[in-house]
Amino acid sequence: MAVPPTSEPRSAPTRRWVRFLPGAGGILSEPWNLRLSKPKRRCLDRYHHAHGATSGRDGEPLSSARSSFSMRVTTDSARPPRRQPVPAPSGSRRRERDMATYIFAGGGSAGHALPGIRIAETMREQGHNAVLVGSRASIEERLCAHYGLPFHAVTTGRLSRARKLSVFGAAFRTLQGALQARAILRRIRPDGVFSSGGFASVPVVLAARSLGVRPIVTHACDLGPGLANRMCLPLSTHLTCTFADTCKAFPKGNFVGPIVDPAILARDDDAAPRKGKPRLLVYGGSLGAAAINDKLRRSLPELLPDFDVFHVCGQGRLDAGLDGLGGYEQHEYVMAFSDVLKASDIAICRGGSGSLWELVLTGTPHLAVPLPLSVSRGDQIENCRHFERRGATRWMDQDTFLAAPLAPALRELWAGRDTIRAAMRAITPERPAAQAVSDILQGHLHADRH
Repeated sequence: MAVPPTSEPRSAPTRRWVRFLPGAGGILSEPWNLRLSKPKRRCLDRYHHAHGATSGRDGEPLSSARSSFSMRVTTDSARPPRRQPVPAPSGSRRRERDMATYIFAGGGSAGHALPGIRIAETMREQGHNAVLVGSRASIEERLCAHYGLPFHAVTTGRLSRARKLSVFGAAFRTLQGALQARAILRRIRPDGVFSSGGFASVPVVLAARSLGVRPIVTHACDLGPGLANRMCLPLSTHLTCTFADTCKAFPKGNFVGPIVDPAILARDDDAAPRKGKPRLLVYGGSLGAAAINDKLRRSLPELLPDFDVFHVCGQGRLDAGLDGLGGYEQHEYVMAFSDVLKASDIAICRGGSGSLWELVLTGTPHLAVPLPLSVSRGDQIENCRHFERRGATRWMDQDTFLAAPLAPALRELWAGRDTIRAAMRAITPERPAAQAVSDILQGHLHADRH
């Protein structure tokens, strides 16, 4: 049967390419009206010859058909075999797929890195995967290597309060880190993100929000959220707080308490006191404190008759001239810090929230020296005042600490240890914070708790 010619004018030919659709019994094409070039006709000839297709008109090849016609292509041969489905994973591969994966971000200091590591350890104990993201060559990277946690490094931007123009470089590095974190999150596909503060957490929270990851939990360690936490808070679904007072200012706040090493919580108040001189622990945080180090070393002659001194001075701050001095021991950093805390009787420290809570939970009387306002936003001073009102902390500003004699202040502190320890027991939280944060990440808690 002859095909009637098309009424379409030659000046405006219809040029539509063939659309092949899979169907039962073969490859089908819609009725079409087209004007094919020779290369396209040869391509179709090769395709239909390979699959046994005909033009529908006495079995002639497609290229011999007219340039304008209507037809339906059918096949007489068996259709190609379907692709075999991928077998379902079994054994360890199935278990890996069933486990949830969580990203933990934060760093710049141990106070910002350790909360995420504590939660990561809790999640691993529950059978989930935990991955940490932070800065390159940082304290969080060394801590992850110590605890055996997978770590990914991104570019981070730190804002310097002394240099106002650093905001431009910090913003550029933060955006660069956010792109790197986005690539990491697309590959890992996490089920939730936990940010423990510090400039290393901002790129990860930006990337998580851009990819629609839920939940995003930001943790406020101090009474007042820092700059990094304030940047992350609008992008987060939950805010967990170390202090109950912090939750009152934020609608999405959840009070969980301090996130500390579980070994610290397992203290024995009825243990027999250590014999000999009291052990004085002196540390200025993971990065050290030059002012505290210098004051302590100048005061050693008057301290060593009454105390054994264990000094954590920070990386690169060891004094080789004091090696071998009786009653004095110095270290750059101690990974198993919970053991050092439980073995100490009295302490000198900075005013970070993590440090103060660890000393409170171990029942260690302490003298805090918060960072001055010239180099901080005053968060450590607020922390010290909070604990002082509850009778758990004694503190001095840095100028007073450097000018006053150290030995009399420590003797007075040691004399009132029983009263201080009673105040510490009164503010000890009942529930471990790590479990509360774990419940929020897994979606077990939906309402804000103040």
